[in-house]
Amino acid sequence: QQPQQHRPPQLHRPKYPPPPVRIDTCIVGDDSTCDQAQNERCKTESGVSSCHCRPGYARRKHREPCRRIVSLMLSMRVDKIYERRIQWDQVLANRDSEKYQQLSYEAVRAMDSAMSMTPFSDEFMEARVNGIYTTNPASQGLKGVFVNYTVSLDENAETLRPQLKGDIQRHLLGVIHRRNNNIGNSALYVDSPTGAVSSVQDVDECTSDELNDCDNEANCTNMFGTFRCECACGFRAPWAGQPMRSG
Repeated sequence: QQPQQHRPPQLHRPKYPPPPVRIDTCIVGDDSTCDQAQNERCKTESGVSSCHCRPGYARRKHREPCRRIVSLMLSMRVDKIYERRIQWDQVLANRDSEKYQQLSYEAVRAMDSAMSMTPFSDEFMEARVNGIYTTNPASQGLKGVFVNYTVSLDENAETLRPQLKGDIQRHLLGVIHRRNNNIGNSALYVDSPTGAVSSVQDVDECTSDELNDCDNEANCTNMFGTFRCECACGFRAPWAGQPMRSG
């Protein structure tokens, strides 16, 4: 009997947003139009204003309450989509290009799947792609393609440990090894686990207004996995007991 040939399934195309039809559900700058008790704020994405989790919070589904998170950054090498080798193309540096959006879509699915196979599956909230880049190591003469992620986990005593960084890297490499170089159960593969996952770094939320919501009269302090707002001298926070919103 002839062995059956494996035919890779069709790639999942990213779901591009439809042409802008403005259905604003809140007013940017007026967070009272969102559910502040659920830690929401109004934000505009793709031309539409709607309620999103505040910086330092996330949720798995839209209707769920926003939960405090620990955010970490890492990079993953991606060598193949099924049998097709991924080669660096300058358009991958362009977030608006179809190639970027397709690889980004597959990369999020890959990280979601891989994290579900680690001991952190219950704490894992979301993965977001920050960018796609290349390096050109002289030892290989090849341009590797890397996806840079921010990975968010539910904040608890386990995920607030600084040792979490090494644990995540080790467990992701373990998934790739067990899956015979498949990143989780996804379309993406690496040639070998060696060097496939970078060291995991803390995200410094204080470097960007998108990552923290400290007031102009407050100082942002980066902490492991999160941030803290503290009022400048002479000011008092109206949100006592909520250090992530103080100021």
